[in-house]
Amino acid sequence: MPESSDAPARPLPQIHRATVHQHDENVTIAVRNNVILFVGRGLVTIQSLECTMRVRGELTAAYPDGLSLLVLAHGMPALPSADVQKYAVTKLPRANPALKSIALITPQKGFWVSALRSMLTPLFRTRSDFMRISMFSDVQAAAEWTATQLAGPPQLQGNIERTIGEMLELPLPE
Repeated sequence: MPESSDAPARPLPQIHRATVHQHDENVTIAVRNNVILFVGRGLVTIQSLECTMRVRGELTAAYPDGLSLLVLAHGMPALPSADVQKYAVTKLPRANPALKSIALITPQKGFWVSALRSMLTPLFRTRSDFMRISMFSDVQAAAEWTATQLAGPPQLQGNIERTIGEMLELPLPE
């Protein structure tokens, strides 16, 4: 049953040197440096994509040299609905030229990954000169690639890897 709008908000968990913007049974969205980190464990919703868009808008002024989005499909999350796919394809890549790159991590193999990749094909078709999109099978390779796409601290790759690790260790809310 959804919480009423006047119910007190559940406090967000803390991660060392990162800001958590959403954490529920389906997704965790956090920011470390100029990278938005999105861990999907369950059903990705338009609400979680809107949170990502809001965070991106808030960070644009702080990081004029650009932002990156790193998305990890952890476990076997549910494949997104048609509405979520349409929202992602139309809103995520085009709404803000400050978004320089998107790294998609799908460590799984087999039919699920094939289905996800076919859903992401329209996203790859919308990419432009200002944004690169790439898929990876592990966090380390995605973090390394992401760090090369941005002007960030020299330790950006390690920061990304540590923060993703901490996000995966967060207890899920009840």
